[in-house]
Order: sequence, then C-alpha cells, then structure tokens
Amino acid sequence: MGRSKKLPNFRQYLADQVQRVPRNEETYFAIGGCIVTPLAVGLSFFLLKTLITPLVAALVSGLIVMPVMFAISAIISKRLSQPRNPAEADHVARHQVAKQWTHLADKSKLHRELDPVAGQLLEAGAFYWKRTQDTLKTPAWQREDLPAHWKSMRDQAMEASQSAMDDLFMLLKDCTGKPDKSRKDDLTSAFEKFGALEILDAAQELLMVATGDASQYAYRSPVLPVVFEPAKMLAEKLRDLSNEIESMTREVQAKVASGPANFSSVGTIDLLLDEMKSIQQAERELGDDQSQTHLKA
Repeated sequence: MGRSKKLPNFRQYLADQVQRVPRNEETYFAIGGCIVTPLAVGLSFFLLKTLITPLVAALVSGLIVMPVMFAISAIISKRLSQPRNPAEADHVARHQVAKQWTHLADKSKLHRELDPVAGQLLEAGAFYWKRTQDTLKTPAWQREDLPAHWKSMRDQAMEASQSAMDDLFMLLKDCTGKPDKSRKDDLTSAFEKFGALEILDAAQELLMVATGDASQYAYRSPVLPVVFEPAKMLAEKLRDLSNEIESMTREVQAKVASGPANFSSVGTIDLLLDEMKSIQQAERELGDDQSQTHLKA
C-alpha cells in the first residue's frame, strides 16, 4: 500500500477491509454470462436445427438467444448482489469507503484529507484492534485442546474487536475533505513576496512553512465535534479489550505450561517407561529362576 509511513496500523485495517470483498454483481454476471449463456445458446441451436436449417438456427441462437440470456444474467446478478440484511449493507458501505481511502493513502493524500484528530482516533483504535487480533491468533489461543470456555471467549473477543473497529471507522468516515490551504500555497505566497522585494516577510514566511506543524495543512472536519465523544469511547473500549486479552494470554500460557499431561508426547513416554520397567522386571525374574535351577542341580 505505497511507501507512506503515515497511519500504519489504520492502513493495515484498510487493507483488511479491502480484502473482505462483499458479494458483487460482477461475480454473478460472470457465472451467468460466461457459463450459463453459452450452454443456453448451444442447447437452443441443437433444438432449433431439428426444426429449421442449421444456418437459421445459428442466426437465431446468436442474434436472439445470446443477447436475451446476457440481459437475464445481468438482471439476476444485480438482484443477487443486493445486500440481504443491514449487516451486509454495512459491509458493502465499509468496503467502498475503504477502497476510496486506500486510493488516497496510496497517493499520500489521506493524512492531509483526513481530519488529524480523526486520524489519531483511527490509528489508536486500529493499533489495539490489530494487537487483539494478532494475540488471539497465537498458538496459545489456537490450541485444539483449549478448554471450551476459553475458545468461546477468544471468538467473542475477536468479533467484538472487529465490530468496534468497524463502528469507529464508519463513525469517522465523513471526516475527510480538501484542506483549506497547502504547503505549496504558502510557498507560492512567500516567493511572491520575494518578487515584490518584501524580503523580511518572505523569509519569515518560508521559515514558518519549513518548521510549521504539518497538521496545519490538514483538513479540519466540521463533523468531528459531533462524533468525537462516541469515537473516543470506542477507541478506549478497544484499548481496554486489548489490555485484558494481553493479561488473559499470560494466564492461558501459564495453564498450558503447568499442564504437561495434555501433551500426547508425555503419554507416549509414560507408556515406553512402563514397558521398559516390565521388561527389566521380567529379565530379573528370569535371572532368578535360572539361579534357582543351577542351585538345585
């Protein structure tokens, strides 16, 4: 996703959203248009040539049946691709916004066209979202013999983390726009002053451009004050969940480390040790029997 290092965790979330492709019209149209239509055309030609000449059958199949089947495929695919419930509608909306923002990020424009406070909230939320997801995918949480209540907690935590990050993203989706000014505008203004021989003012302006905070050239969203508090709450909930999962992970790892009986290798070794003891015992008994036989002789 480009070379920019701005908002790295949030960009990882965007990449995840882009990869989670919703049901789309093109897929269904490809199935209908590229698979069903040729079969229908071939079948119509096969049936028609028994009633009319092969040439006429080919013309009818190609000029009438094929366009009709393509039109039917387009209508059906459009209907099938429509969201079936609010959750699917939200997924489609997130996917579209994520693609738009990824395009901005690839052009190194996202950090300028996204309100900086909204960007901080999204980056913080994405950091804790990623930490939770990564932690719950570690071997300690993915063990087959993990107790059922831990598995249930793992799945619920992953879902809750994903849901909260999705909500945060959609809550702040309208906090983008074109900045009121750019660094280029200020540089142009400074050079114009040089041209007008306003040397001191031009030098001061260039210094301000060079040392000024980049956020002064970012977009300031009028929507942010309305959504700031709920967005901050979601970011804090993601932090709290991530910290709790980190703490619980240590507990899970401790239980695994203190329960070696759960390892299949332990049982195998125990069986081998028992078998070795049995063989040694049998050899000792055999040796005793032989000694007794020699004494009697």
